[in-house]
Amino acid sequence: GNYIGLGSDGVKAIGNSLNGIFLSDTSNATIGNSSAGGRNIIGGNIYNGIRNSASNGTKITDNYIGTDVSGTLDRGHSLHGVYVNNSNDVVVGGSNAADGNLIVYNKVIGVFTDKTSTNNTNTLVENNYIGMLKDGETIAGNTQAGVETKNNVGVTIRNNLISGNKTRGIHLVSSPNTTITNNRIGTNANGTSDKGNLNHGIDVETAAATLLVNNNVISGNDQSGIRLINGDATGTIITNNRIGTNQDGSSAIANTLDGITVDNVPNFTIGSTTTTGNTISGNNRHGIVIANASTKNLTVVGNLIGLNSAGTAALANANQGIMVQNGATAIKIGDGSAAGSNKIAYNGDNGIILSGTSTNDVSISQNSIYANTTLGIDINLDKVTINDASDSDTGPNAVLNFPLIKSASLNSGNLTLSGCAPTGAILEFFEADVSPTSSSGVSAGANKTTLTQDYGEGEQFIARFTEGVGEDTQSPPRDCASLVGAAGNSAVGMSPFQWTITTPSTLVSGDKVTATATDTGTGTSEFSGVASALNPIDYADAPASYGTPSHNIVSGIQLGLNIDADSGAFATTDATGDDLDSSDDEDAIITMPSFMQGSTASVTVKATGAGGYLQAWSDWNQDGQFDAGEQFLTNVQDGGAFDTDNTVNGSISFYITVPDTAKVGSTILRLRW
Repeated sequence: GNYIGLGSDGVKAIGNSLNGIFLSDTSNATIGNSSAGGRNIIGGNIYNGIRNSASNGTKITDNYIGTDVSGTLDRGHSLHGVYVNNSNDVVVGGSNAADGNLIVYNKVIGVFTDKTSTNNTNTLVENNYIGMLKDGETIAGNTQAGVETKNNVGVTIRNNLISGNKTRGIHLVSSPNTTITNNRIGTNANGTSDKGNLNHGIDVETAAATLLVNNNVISGNDQSGIRLINGDATGTIITNNRIGTNQDGSSAIANTLDGITVDNVPNFTIGSTTTTGNTISGNNRHGIVIANASTKNLTVVGNLIGLNSAGTAALANANQGIMVQNGATAIKIGDGSAAGSNKIAYNGDNGIILSGTSTNDVSISQNSIYANTTLGIDINLDKVTINDASDSDTGPNAVLNFPLIKSASLNSGNLTLSGCAPTGAILEFFEADVSPTSSSGVSAGANKTTLTQDYGEGEQFIARFTEGVGEDTQSPPRDCASLVGAAGNSAVGMSPFQWTITTPSTLVSGDKVTATATDTGTGTSEFSGVASALNPIDYADAPASYGTPSHNIVSGIQLGLNIDADSGAFATTDATGDDLDSSDDEDAIITMPSFMQGSTASVTVKATGAGGYLQAWSDWNQDGQFDAGEQFLTNVQDGGAFDTDNTVNGSISFYITVPDTAKVGSTILRLRW
């Protein structure tokens, strides 16, 4: 119950020339006793409010440090509010709300703990107001950091309000095994309004191992919510924080720069697969920035980035959801499990962007990425990077070519995915956010940028495969060298793929499928162009003047040995367009004879499916259409009256009589079954 550095009125500053209280070589001292009568008012001293040197077990509870008896006026000390040096097991505050100190207006740091010679371990800073008055609304910042710990082990910073300070909220330097939990850092006491620290909310310099940052609100700060820079952080976990939002994660309290900035710091995890991840949303620049060559072996899992904490509505970061740049390597965004999936949505530019030629081995796996303003994944800062032949270009993740999905066919409760992809790559398929049934309601065309089709984004994970493993048999195999996608996307150097799975319950005809490729040691591609999931359709490929008939492919009913689904009509003058889209399946006529005016020729057609009817036309006058009278077979059945072998054997033989008036030259013949 003392006034230390103040007059008998508890207001007038008549500071001591050194420290207000100086403990040295003591044990288990108590300063304050969690009652108004036992509260010390410590203000206006020339050095520190309290200095605790080589004194273990000290408890500093319910004092006013740096203010007057009213707890409102500036009576800051010239150095720190509380300085703990070379001491173990010091408690600043305590486990009850009444134990907390008011630590404000000090001219350097609110609470500073460091080791200069002997041990300085297990400091606990709990339930204090640091930089804010007791009303929880009024800023009374310390001139530098609210809390700084330097060369310490085992510091715990818990249940504090650390806001309004004129540099960082919390500053850690070479302090392993630090725990920062349940604090409000940059907001008012209720976590509902902006009372930002004027630098980073938490700044970890010369990063130390086994840091736990858990269940804090870190918002409203004038640089990043959390910055980690320069040093190993093995075992560090940042999880279950609201970074850029209010206490319940429902609205934005933006950090001015990024939610989290990682600069030359390896070996740690942002998020969790076993507990709640972070909400990293509402920030004025990016959600997460991962940068520079020493940043490696970093895992980002289980977070909401650009959404509210319920994961149900937009709460966008202004620019990128995640930016990986300047040589960062071995980064995992999602770990290939459902629990590790990040939701990355609604951000003001891309969901994820990779930049810098040496940025490599960034794997992006099984996330839900949707409704970002530009693209889900952008490699090389150039929007969609068109696939090049043999994938010879360079850049982040070697600008790995994305798969080309030739078809996504629905048939009898199954989904068959086929196309071409980098050899040996891991392919992940998603329902795209531009699907008509997408829960995010993104309009078709939202992911085109300047191109002719949508590229991603991958909202709902469907399946994961490795090219060349467990595939369906394709006969004949697709020729990837001849498969050219929209905008000239090349499949040269790729390998064909086809898998059949049970149709996901969320996927219906007309929905859109997109995919990524991941090459071990290289990283993940951008999202592919979308393909419509459709009941399989085979289109005629004669010139457009003959019309564009089509039919749903039904297993066991076909002409010829081979049949494939087409993604659309591919009319060409020589009727080979379907071959460019897929394989050559025009093999119904077993042997094609020569036709001569006025002659008769024998033709045999391979036809599968009991009860089918064969129709046939030929454009004898070559006028670009089938005229009345140019249909020469109508409803012919295998083994029926016009089948000259008179046997049900999967082939139909018949005679064609060529009119005397038939025009000499190549023409179009159409068969339907």
